[in-house]
Amino acid sequence: MGRRRRSRSKSGRRAELKRNVADSQRSAHGRRVKQNHGRQPKKSGTLDFAKRHQTKIRYLLAGAFNTAVGLAVYPALYFLALPLKLHYLMILTISQIICVTVAFLTNKFVVFRTSGNFLREFLKFVSFHVSYFLVNLAALPALVELAGMNPVWAQTIFAVLVIITSYFWHSRITFSSTKVAS
Repeated sequence: MGRRRRSRSKSGRRAELKRNVADSQRSAHGRRVKQNHGRQPKKSGTLDFAKRHQTKIRYLLAGAFNTAVGLAVYPALYFLALPLKLHYLMILTISQIICVTVAFLTNKFVVFRTSGNFLREFLKFVSFHVSYFLVNLAALPALVELAGMNPVWAQTIFAVLVIITSYFWHSRITFSSTKVAS
């Protein structure tokens, strides 16, 4: 018995194989399905971006809240304290204590989601804000007395500096080593 000759050439067999593979890669609707060959499926752009930058997004949201608190507390105390004739720097001190406490709690529990080390993190957090507060104690009178600015506007401008630089300090120093899996 002789060998049976194949009726198709090599190129014909390859073409048929490609058609069979292509047919197996079609969905129920006849559309081609892209094979990922064992790789993880690619996430959609927005969800992937949100996942990669979730701490920054939480920081922006908490920052918006803390900014609203900060921008509301000083003017509110300033106008509420007018009958008491409190100096604007005394009002600044009181508002700073309130705002730093609120900001620490939102950063620790909402943004960076750390566990333990409450006192150590609080001291690092406060050291940043005390440093800025000392600069603020010099800058606010300079802006009010020398530049003739309204205390509320001068404090708002100074607050922008704190907002911009605080993320870098807190993400790299205050809450850097005690993250909890989210």
